[in-house]
Amino acid sequence: MIRIFTVCCFLLLCLYLKTNAQTQASFTSGNTMLLAIESTSGMYEYSSNQLLVRYNEKTKKMECILDVTTLLPANNFSPLVIPQDIFFTAKYPEVLIEIDAPDQNIRAGSAAPQAGKRAAIIYFQGVPIEMTIPVTFTPDARWVLFSTTFDLLLPDYEVTVPAKYLPVLTGRLIFTIRNAHWVPLKP
Repeated sequence: MIRIFTVCCFLLLCLYLKTNAQTQASFTSGNTMLLAIESTSGMYEYSSNQLLVRYNEKTKKMECILDVTTLLPANNFSPLVIPQDIFFTAKYPEVLIEIDAPDQNIRAGSAAPQAGKRAAIIYFQGVPIEMTIPVTFTPDARWVLFSTTFDLLLPDYEVTVPAKYLPVLTGRLIFTIRNAHWVPLKP
């Protein structure tokens, strides 16, 4: 009797996992994120073209995942290690950004850009930071394009800046995502 119960539970678990795996949208790669880190003497600028983007049907959010180690200096005076140190990549290797994107923004019939403020959550050093950011969506029948630029002031949140950077950095980060796209894959 216990064997039959165990086998039934296992089969139900497998069915559940298969169903969830099939309903989860795929990420679209090849998107770019720019990061500017303000210092007392100017901006350190970084870029990555490995931002992953997808639309989550359940939460109605665009999800953006960036492996922090893919951020490369955009100029000669931006040290490679600063983003890795600030984001504590040994413990938090990725930054996750979730942006509210109701169906009307995703499935609009026209390709006219739709600009507005959207609720967002940025997971920085494992801390969820809720904010409202400006986002422009450009929906199409085949894909969704979106762009945003927003500031994050680290002293306003429960995140840590490594002590060696306190005299040099102001704590202001500027994130820019331009024309990121998500392409829904249809079975």
